[in-house]
Amino acid sequence: MNPRVKQLCSYIFPSVGSLFVTYLYNVIDGIFVGQGVGAATLGAVNIGVPFITFAAVIVAMFPLGGTTIIAIRMGRDDNDGSPTLSFVGMCVGAVSNIFLDWLFIFPLQMGVVGAAVASGLGQFFHFWYCFPMF
Repeated sequence: MNPRVKQLCSYIFPSVGSLFVTYLYNVIDGIFVGQGVGAATLGAVNIGVPFITFAAVIVAMFPLGGTTIIAIRMGRDDNDGSPTLSFVGMCVGAVSNIFLDWLFIFPLQMGVVGAAVASGLGQFFHFWYCFPMF
């Protein structure tokens, strides 16, 4: 395989994996809220999904636009060499969100507030893991 194609694939697969993990933990959030708090609360949470999706689209503009910069830097042989950092960070956020959902909703009986706190902390852990790179 051409080294450039191999390098490009090393960026594509973590990006696709990150999207998969993002929507996976949204589904798991829904399962935990539905089972732990109730169907009516799950309906209320789902009202916020279009706003979350809109925010995700706005945030996705940065990496999509960043592909131009990546392509230019690949041409100069100047890349950071760690495209999996973002994917691992996404996994850190997802795993912590799933664990904290379980902890806050079931043992601590915090309900939908616990689910919201768990989601926020999951995003914080993702940021905390990736921030040293920048």
